[in-house]
Amino acid sequence: MKNSKNSLLHWNTRFKKDGGSWETKGGVEQTQFWAELIIEYLPQEIKDKITKDKLSVADIGTALGQIAETFKKVFNDSKITGYDFSDVAIERCNEQYNDINFICGEIKENYDVSILSNIIEHIENPTDELIKHFNYTNKYSIVLCPYKEDPDYLVPEHVVSIDETILIEEINNFKKIYQNVINVRYSKKWAGEMILCVYENQNKDIVKEVIKKAPTTTKKRKTARKRK
Repeated sequence: MKNSKNSLLHWNTRFKKDGGSWETKGGVEQTQFWAELIIEYLPQEIKDKITKDKLSVADIGTALGQIAETFKKVFNDSKITGYDFSDVAIERCNEQYNDINFICGEIKENYDVSILSNIIEHIENPTDELIKHFNYTNKYSIVLCPYKEDPDYLVPEHVVSIDETILIEEINNFKKIYQNVINVRYSKKWAGEMILCVYENQNKDIVKEVIKKAPTTTKKRKTARKRK
């Protein structure tokens, strides 16, 4: 990443156990919220498929592991692996979790499901990032990120605003089978909307396309769950 705000040094410093800003600025709680958001809005057909077939899952950019942890709780029989380029984050994950594998570096093996939560807005070429991880995805790729963030007021670590010009209908052999724009302003975790998409590998005979785009959803205050 050319942006210094996304350098290894920057993220290792943020993820430090003592003095790092990830926890003091609410990174753990926010990531837990994203995990719960994905589980809540992921189409039931796909959740049933993960459960029934014990699909393996790779959480890309796992940070301190909240999404990987949540998926392991919901899909207990699935192999869950978290990836991050921050060795500090991975070391802390491996200290905390015994039933999840955490790997420092790029993904090198195939998984049935990949999760890219709040990742591509940090990348100068987000489509290339999607393609890179699609290449290691057998069935579904779940993508969650801020939607139409104002380009003039991006979060300092964000380098691009994401919308349907990036999350297009088809990327290589992956077709978008689900999209939901979710208003999370009342959650106090993000002052705007998030877009959740699911891409399906068309080279695999997984499910017939019965999942259509969902309408824009408002995430009300009472449903914004916080980590206890």
